[in-house]
Amino acid sequence: MNNSNNRNVLSVIMTMYNAERFLSEAIESILNQTFRDYEFIIFDDGSTDKSVVITESYNDPRICLIKSSHIGRAAALNKAIKYATTDLIAFMDSDDVSMKTRLEEQMSFLKNNSEIGVIGCWAERIDEDGNSINHITKPENHDEIEYHMTRICTIRFPGCIIKKILVQEIGGFNESLIAAVDYELFLRLLPLTRFYNIQHSLIKYRNNSKSITAIYGQVQDRTQVFYSKRYLLSLINDISPLKKRAIIYRRMGICEYYHGTMNGSRKHLFKAFIYGDISFQNLRYLLPTFIGNTLFKIYRENIYHKIKKLAIIFDHKVSSHKKY
Repeated sequence: MNNSNNRNVLSVIMTMYNAERFLSEAIESILNQTFRDYEFIIFDDGSTDKSVVITESYNDPRICLIKSSHIGRAAALNKAIKYATTDLIAFMDSDDVSMKTRLEEQMSFLKNNSEIGVIGCWAERIDEDGNSINHITKPENHDEIEYHMTRICTIRFPGCIIKKILVQEIGGFNESLIAAVDYELFLRLLPLTRFYNIQHSLIKYRNNSKSITAIYGQVQDRTQVFYSKRYLLSLINDISPLKKRAIIYRRMGICEYYHGTMNGSRKHLFKAFIYGDISFQNLRYLLPTFIGNTLFKIYRENIYHKIKKLAIIFDHKVSSHKKY
C-alpha cells in the first residue's frame, strides 16, 4: 500500500495505537475527501489489536502503512513526517472524522495566503457513539490565536495543516512529553509563521475515554502551564514599556488560573497589577486567588467551567486589538 503518485501536493499523517473501534470511520473520512491529490501515511505505533488488519483491508494506492514497535505519540509523529514526500502535512487522529471538504477548503485558503504556515478549523464535538455534543470554536486571525494559545490550545491538531519545513526547522515534536505534544509544538511555531483558523467545523472531534487527553489530563495541564510560561517569558525580553510587560504577566497568571495553582496564578496576576494593570480583566482573575487553596480548587473545578466560554469571549473582545 505504498503511494508513488508524484502529483501529490499534500501528505495526510495519522498515527494509531490500538485504535480499532473508530479506525474505519477515520480512514474513510480521509479517503472520501473532495480533494484528491494527497498521500495518506498511517503510522502504526505497535498496536496489539486489529488496527493493522483494518488498515490493510483498504486497497487504496494513496495509503502508505508504516509498522513500528511502540515508541509513543511524539516519536511516531516524527517518524511519520520523515516518510512525507510533500511540503504540506495535514494531521488526523484515528478516532476523529474529517468532513468531506476539509482538505479542499484548507488547501484553497493556503493557495491564496502563502504567509500562513499553520491552518486549523472549528470542530464538532461528538461522543463515542458519534452523537453531536457541541461545536468547538477557535479564534480566526493570528494575533487572536497567539493571545489565547497560552491558556487554551487555539488550533485543533487533528484538523490542521502545517508546512513541513517549519516542523523540521524546530526539530519536530518533543519526544520527552507524553501529553500536550501538539500544544508545545504550536508554541514553538508561533514566532516563525502566521496561524489561521477557518471559521466553521471541518472535523468531528471525538470525546474518547481512552485518549491521551482523557488519561493524562493533569499531566497535560501542567505541561501547558510550563511551556506557556516559558513562551511568555521569552516575550518579556523584547518588551520595554511596563504596561506591555504587565499584559505578559497577566497572561501567565491566567494560564496558571486555568491549569496551574492558586499561588502561581496570584503571583503573576499581582505582578501585573504592580506593573500597572488595574483592568477589570486582571482583577476578575486575581481576586478569587485570595480565597484559599481549598475554596479556590472547588471554585475552579465546579464554577469556572460554566463561565469559561463567556470569559474567553470577553477576553477575546478586550485583547484582540492588542499587539506586542
